[in-house]
Amino acid sequence: MNNEEYCVGVLTDGNLGTNLTYRLASAGYTPTIFNTNIINTERIKGQRYVAELENMGISTCLDYDSFFLSLKENRVIFIISNNQIFSKYVLREIDKYIDAGDIVVDMCDVNYDIASKRCEAYKERNVSYLATGFSGGEYAALHGASLMPGGPRKAYDSIRPIFEALSAKYGTVPCCEYIGPDGAGMYVKMIHNGIEYAIIQTICEVIGALKKLLDCDNEDICDILKEWETGDTDSYLVDLARYIHSKIDAHTNQPIVEVASDKVEYSDSVKWLCANALELSVPVPTIHAALEQRFFSGMKNDRVSASNLFKTAIIPVRDVERGSFIEMAKAAYCITALCAYVEGFALLNKANSVYMWDLNLESIAKMFEGSSFIKSRILRHAVDALTKAGKSTSNLIKRGGYSSVINRYLPEARMFANICIESGISVAALLNAVNYIDTYRLSPMPTGLISLIRDHIEDTGYVRNDELIGTYTVDWENPDNIVKSFKK
Repeated sequence: MNNEEYCVGVLTDGNLGTNLTYRLASAGYTPTIFNTNIINTERIKGQRYVAELENMGISTCLDYDSFFLSLKENRVIFIISNNQIFSKYVLREIDKYIDAGDIVVDMCDVNYDIASKRCEAYKERNVSYLATGFSGGEYAALHGASLMPGGPRKAYDSIRPIFEALSAKYGTVPCCEYIGPDGAGMYVKMIHNGIEYAIIQTICEVIGALKKLLDCDNEDICDILKEWETGDTDSYLVDLARYIHSKIDAHTNQPIVEVASDKVEYSDSVKWLCANALELSVPVPTIHAALEQRFFSGMKNDRVSASNLFKTAIIPVRDVERGSFIEMAKAAYCITALCAYVEGFALLNKANSVYMWDLNLESIAKMFEGSSFIKSRILRHAVDALTKAGKSTSNLIKRGGYSSVINRYLPEARMFANICIESGISVAALLNAVNYIDTYRLSPMPTGLISLIRDHIEDTGYVRNDELIGTYTVDWENPDNIVKSFKK
């Protein structure tokens, strides 16, 4: 099937979908777009918007009737928005227009379980529903995004050229490989979002400590982050943080980061991740800490009223220690970011086994590295580790590339954390990352006592670590200090 045989439509509410439409047109397709916000745009601005699109051979519509009338056979309908409930609204509106043979590509953040149910419901109507994770924002929509398509494989294969036209490249490989059935694509996007939360949180923690303990101003922060653009700290999000710190607010002539409220919103996707991690018994403490810090940020009034109740003296770092402390901050970022990837891929690995999705973790890592918000040098270490691991499902923390990074940075990251603790500076993500590493390598853990306490209280039994195999219970009623155990 060539480009002319696709009837491609884009349903959107903003620039994300508009840019995606531009990229489709530049790749040789003739898409039709319905931007639901255009009816709320002032007339002159709306006319200019329509004219610009039509100059590129892109048809524009102002309602669903005309949108679907413009699409003939072999219909591929993209739904894309930054608003995760947009697709819920749109799917309800277009239900009467959808026919057998249509392919619906949902690029909004959708719960993976809901995506799976939609796949089944549309399958009964001979309609293909591809729940496709999208990362990279408006820029990537225009220049190439990381795409995570999940749903019926046959539908993906039939429109694979479209996905490849929309995707970024990892080397020469398009960042759009089929993820798996049902909600697998949205599950992977959920993991991406959790990793992103953790990395953003650690950047904020590190910068906050540098400002408080080194009295760094925003120019200093820009200089430090500029130096971090090479080596293991090379990261899209680090670069973005530096860029934002260089900007001045036009209303106050103050740095824009100084006028932004510390009360931050959060999406449901990372809540879904943490809930699923609990369900699958997979620890994700660094990602969880990042989400909890968003919760704390919403407690603005409580934090302000409590800020004067508990005083901890800030211990400034002396000039002679300044360079060393910056290196510690760098190590803290590397360790926390690394743990974000480790936790995300560990959860992916468990989900892959439980849900029998047959995920290709190496391909997923490459898609993330192609054009997503979480691309970084540390992620490239993950790509290398997964490439060498082959079909091995072992935790990334044990792979050569990651273990060497941990050995390199953990001592200084630990010192950075200790200094922050002494000065009463919150570094929740960092502390959880260090604790993850310390716990993962801890053998034995001091938790045998838990089994014995449970056995004493509830007669649950315990498993021994000697040659006696099976579950035993202790005769706790024996008055002697020497107690006997009996096999349950």
